[in-house]
Amino acid sequence: MKVVSILCKSLFAVAVLAAIVVVLKSLWNWLLPELFGLPEIGFAQAAGLFLLSKLLFSGPWMAHRHCKEERCCDNKRGGDLRERMRRKFSECVKTDEKDNEETKDS
Repeated sequence: MKVVSILCKSLFAVAVLAAIVVVLKSLWNWLLPELFGLPEIGFAQAAGLFLLSKLLFSGPWMAHRHCKEERCCDNKRGGDLRERMRRKFSECVKTDEKDNEETKDS
């Protein structure tokens, strides 16, 4: 039963990937040759373009995107990044408020 489940999930993943590549190919062939004079592409070229874009825009450095917990990734980097940013922002706001009060008094 597990083998059938794994096989069905694998086939579904391949079908979704193929559908994404077909949509990418269709969009490229519809828009880019007319707009920029680029040649039309085939299925393999569209698959390569999709793979290249995945590597460039969501490569290995995006490894913690799967984290569901709010502080999952921040704790692995040694602190809560969001909290540090809030503190830094509040310090800047306080400094600006003090500067504004000093200029009003003068």
